[in-house]
Amino acid sequence: MVLRNDSTTAPVTIHAEGDNHVGRLEMWCNPETGQSHLRFDSYRGDALHQPGANDGARVQDPVVFVINGQRFERVFDYDTHLRVWTAEGTLDAAFLNAFSWSSRMELETPEGERITGYSMNNSGGARSALRQTCQF
Repeated sequence: MVLRNDSTTAPVTIHAEGDNHVGRLEMWCNPETGQSHLRFDSYRGDALHQPGANDGARVQDPVVFVINGQRFERVFDYDTHLRVWTAEGTLDAAFLNAFSWSSRMELETPEGERITGYSMNNSGGARSALRQTCQF
């Protein structure tokens, strides 16, 4: 889903829900800085670390987006209080090109353990919206 809003720092946001409602993904970019951002939440599996809110530990989880056989390695930062994973600088031209032509995207650990998957129907509109907004 592509959402447009009046925010100058995130005028276009892409939302996707994982298979069987496992893991919600949100991506956006800031046209003023050229930075891109990702938020991953609603995940209750065990492939990613999820320390308790009182642990105070900062957790980073390396992940791999697999799109049409192409692997895009990223690092998620886990917020123990909000129970969300975030990443900065996640979108680039290669990622968006693969994203736009794919019918499926898998999110995995570097060892190949599946976190969740996403149907990529009509993702060309999402890529176009991000490319126009952020000039990727």
